[in-house]
Amino acid sequence: MKFLIILVAVVVSNNAFACSCLQFDLADRFNDSESVFIAKLSAAKVVTPDDEKEWPYVEGTFKVTDIFKGSPSEEVKLKTGTGGGDCGVQMSVTRKYIIFKGSNNFIGICGGSATINPYDEDELAKRLRSLGAKSTSNK
Repeated sequence: MKFLIILVAVVVSNNAFACSCLQFDLADRFNDSESVFIAKLSAAKVVTPDDEKEWPYVEGTFKVTDIFKGSPSEEVKLKTGTGGGDCGVQMSVTRKYIIFKGSNNFIGICGGSATINPYDEDELAKRLRSLGAKSTSNK
């Protein structure tokens, strides 16, 4: 009986903290973003604010490789949640990401930012160009 109670508590608690956001297509994400680019994560660190009312976050340093919209600098620092219910983007150094950046420096999975598998990068770039994106490479 104890096992059943623990199992139910774990399932309920996981659902309570799950990230939930509306699904948008690529065109909507592209149009709603200030800048759209592909970048490689070169460094990441967890930041714990001094103010106890603020949540910890991850700050990542990205090297921009391809720009589809906007004019980000060659190196960009972006912030995201630590995961779980805050819809943060999991950051892994040396991985490539598609970044849909708004007016601030926070990114999340609800905005469309995510890791890119190497075999998907060319197809993603092709789809973004079909939306009218002008691709500029910093490779």
